[in-house]
Amino acid sequence: MDELEIILKLARQARRETPPPLRVTAAVLEAIRVPQPVLPIRTLAFLAVAAEAAAVLVLVLAVQAWTRSVDPLTLLYPSLEASLR
Repeated sequence: MDELEIILKLARQARRETPPPLRVTAAVLEAIRVPQPVLPIRTLAFLAVAAEAAAVLVLVLAVQAWTRSVDPLTLLYPSLEASLR
């Protein structure tokens, strides 16, 4: 017997077999109904407050850096005025 005949014979046998009846609905529904652990609201509130504080700090630092930054074009004005005189 060559390999193809063996495979075809196994396929015929597999087609004749019927799987045993198996009911898993109850087990699946029971697994779904099990309550999942929930993060306490205090933990979420603490994380939200920490994120808000970090965002305010970054905003304050960004505004200070923006107002203290010098426009590069203003450095050209005195030299331009001096060259025109």
